[in-house]
Amino acid sequence: MNIFCHEHTDRPLYHSGTFNGYETVMQAGFAALSKFDEKAVTAINLLGDRFQAGLLKSFADNGLGIQSNQIGSLINLHFVNQKTTTAAHVQESVEELHALMHLSLLTKGVFNIPRGLFILSTIMTEPEIDVLVDKIDASLKELLPLIEEKYNHLLL
Repeated sequence: MNIFCHEHTDRPLYHSGTFNGYETVMQAGFAALSKFDEKAVTAINLLGDRFQAGLLKSFADNGLGIQSNQIGSLINLHFVNQKTTTAAHVQESVEELHALMHLSLLTKGVFNIPRGLFILSTIMTEPEIDVLVDKIDASLKELLPLIEEKYNHLLL
């Protein structure tokens, strides 16, 4: 558990929980989950599949070996050139590129969690996923000169 503790490592693994245990938020979450049926789960996971496929195509088209991990509608982009299967792999992701990607996406009207996490919503549609992929692709193109100069280990 020390990997999550800022006092025990120079690069702790991020773990969020702004409202963990807050009763009002827990009640709202319970109410929302009661509406989240099997049909909604299937639909949002299909959007996650579409998003992941778009990201992988963008990475390849830009000559990048970077990674994205997907679990249903949760997708995390990693600036590493290896499969990310352990916490140590995630910690090797280039923090500077995460920060720049986040800022670039903000200028395009996209808010994601700065460490590269994207959480899809049941209200999203396929065209919105395609626009999201296009904006990420545009941000990667902006970052490409820096990657080529400073982080060429991320190139294919």
